[in-house]
Amino acid sequence: KVQEMGELKRIKFDHGRRKKEQLERALMYQQHLKLQRIARDEQRIELLRQGREILHNERSAQKVELAYEKKLVGKMIQEFTRWGTLHKSLAAEQALPNAPRLPPNLDYLLKQSTQPRQDIDPITSDKNQNAIRIHRNQSAKGHVDKGRYQYYKLLVQHPKTSLKIHLRTHGGDSDLY
Repeated sequence: KVQEMGELKRIKFDHGRRKKEQLERALMYQQHLKLQRIARDEQRIELLRQGREILHNERSAQKVELAYEKKLVGKMIQEFTRWGTLHKSLAAEQALPNAPRLPPNLDYLLKQSTQPRQDIDPITSDKNQNAIRIHRNQSAKGHVDKGRYQYYKLLVQHPKTSLKIHLRTHGGDSDLY
């Protein structure tokens, strides 16, 4: 009987030891799974961080491009309001190698508006051959006899051109029509 009891104790001890080893392996496996999940989560977090950084950089670049476009459109509006056309310096500025690319519609508008109009021929459409031609930013001096008229002409190629005329009289009564 003592021998059986010793054998029974040994069996119980072995069974307890195996069960303890099995629990330790299960705990180690669960810990291994948790470490794998943590590593996957860290990879996902890193990918998200990289994605956010890429989005931030793209948005920053878009903001710079939009600011440039806004500035250029402002210049275009200002030039068109002032002269009735877009000035060639804007096209030249855009042609620089480091200039940001314009959206296709602005690029087309800039190219089309800086081209001279082919449908207007100022020489053949000039109705008054006797009028004195004045060029841009040029003044004209002259004398007109009493009761007579003197005609002046200035070629305005663009309909929204701002035009200022100053009439200075040195004697007599002059009128501007």
